[in-house]
Parts: sequence; C-alpha cells; structure tokens
Amino acid sequence: MTIEVLSGEYVYTLKFSKVSRFLTDSPSEASLCGSGGFGDWGYAELTEADDQTLRYEVLFSSGTTLLIEFAGFSYGRKKFM
Repeated sequence: MTIEVLSGEYVYTLKFSKVSRFLTDSPSEASLCGSGGFGDWGYAELTEADDQTLRYEVLFSSGTTLLIEFAGFSYGRKKFM
C-alpha cells in the first residue's frame, strides 16, 4: 500500500508492506463528499499493535481517521514541481 503526501515543496511517498489491517472511519459521509476529501492532515501516531506489527493512525481535519497495521515500511521524498 502506498500513500503520497504533499507537504510544503515535497511529495512524500509512504510505502507500507505486509498490511494486516486498513480502515478509515469518518464521523459522517458528508465529510468525505466535499472537494477537500479528508481535509488537512492533523496529526499521526505510531504505536505497537503486537510483537511484529506496527499501527499508524492519522487524524484529519474532517474528523476522519485512517488506520494501517503493517510489518514493513519504507519512504521516499521528491520535490513537488
């Protein structure tokens, strides 16, 4: 699973492998229907799910949360045009 994030002048590519769980939770469908999608990236938290799996959770300004449980991770960064 790959996620690209635009932050300032860079695009960060987050690559999660051995994904065992993926879920999004939104307070309402309306928050996903607007032109802003999930909204701004509020904060992220990385915790241990078990001995071999990490959990990454992101809270967006719309109130939507994204949760990924995974065993492998890599990332890259490139200038945004």
